[in-house]
Amino acid sequence: MTSFFVICPIGSDDSDDRKRSDRVLKHVIKPAIKIVTSQNDEECIHRADLIAKPGRITQQIIEKLRSTDVVIADLTGQNANVMYELGLRHGTGKPCVLLCQKNQKLPFDLADLRTIFYEIDVDEVEKASLELSKHISDAISSGVPHSNLQFIGSNSNKKDLQKTISKLHQEMDSLDKKLSTSLREKKLCEAKLFSVQAILGQLNGLLAYTVHE
Repeated sequence: MTSFFVICPIGSDDSDDRKRSDRVLKHVIKPAIKIVTSQNDEECIHRADLIAKPGRITQQIIEKLRSTDVVIADLTGQNANVMYELGLRHGTGKPCVLLCQKNQKLPFDLADLRTIFYEIDVDEVEKASLELSKHISDAISSGVPHSNLQFIGSNSNKKDLQKTISKLHQEMDSLDKKLSTSLREKKLCEAKLFSVQAILGQLNGLLAYTVHE
């Protein structure tokens, strides 16, 4: 049985992020998977807030990112958690299919990766679901990782990566301390913190990739 893990903005139960992610899961992702696999939704499709077993949620997410056959990532809003988790998934070298709501600009390092852009309306969800099914089928049959790590050799310097990651952690700690200052500085720090988190996710993924190799 092919397994799927969806990473997306989740938010609180009544938030706009949760409502949109629920609609995308119901009207785009689940129909696409059914077209390709004819599998029962509950058995093969997982999302962080829908994992029905006790344990540490972060550990469960990392395990899903490591072991799941196909990850589907919704980049809408460039959510920091999604970017971090995507970086970790890319580090495994396993297939990952990207989604994003229309009229949003992707980060530079992801802009050239195949991405399905969707809208939540009757006509568009059917079109997006069909396109997603083709990407999923391709990911299952070819095992294409759909990440930039495939262009990086296995001789990457692990110590240099670890040193860079350590510096980024230090910068994140410094930014966290500054968030209690003025409103203007707080906004600047939050924006920079988001960028650091995204880069950190990619570097952790690269480090995992070098270990894997």
